[in-house]
Amino acid sequence: AWADPQMRRADVVAGDALGFVAVASGDVLAGGLGDEAYSGPLLLYMPHCDRALYERALLAGAGGDPSAGMAPDVAAARLGAIVLIGNSFRLYTDRDDLRVVPAGTPGAPGATNMIRDLQSFTHEQALPEHPDCPEAFNDLAILSFSAEPLSCG
Repeated sequence: AWADPQMRRADVVAGDALGFVAVASGDVLAGGLGDEAYSGPLLLYMPHCDRALYERALLAGAGGDPSAGMAPDVAAARLGAIVLIGNSFRLYTDRDDLRVVPAGTPGAPGATNMIRDLQSFTHEQALPEHPDCPEAFNDLAILSFSAEPLSCG
């Protein structure tokens, strides 16, 4: 299955042709991933979505809030069937460390920061730059989640 917060009819048709079943983004963001209909792998296609949308998708996919008692390893295990194509989470955490984005503004971490909480459980593979337009999709990555912390070496 796959979901895109901006999914249009043409996207659904393209996904169908590639063998993907479209999942309504509202279902994904409302925590509908626990439904029997969505029990398999899920591709979230989210290039250039804002940070708040990533946080909502991670929270829904994990089925809870790590700051409310769910350990990051439990959240990561629940996210194990999800592959996300989107903005680099590594760049978000780097910007957090450097305080590039002022607190309280769009793009700044919120009270729940799943991107940071899941950092040691997130595998990120940057996609190559487009040679004709390197500024487009310049921080695009494929992200997946492991139930065990990943080594940094």
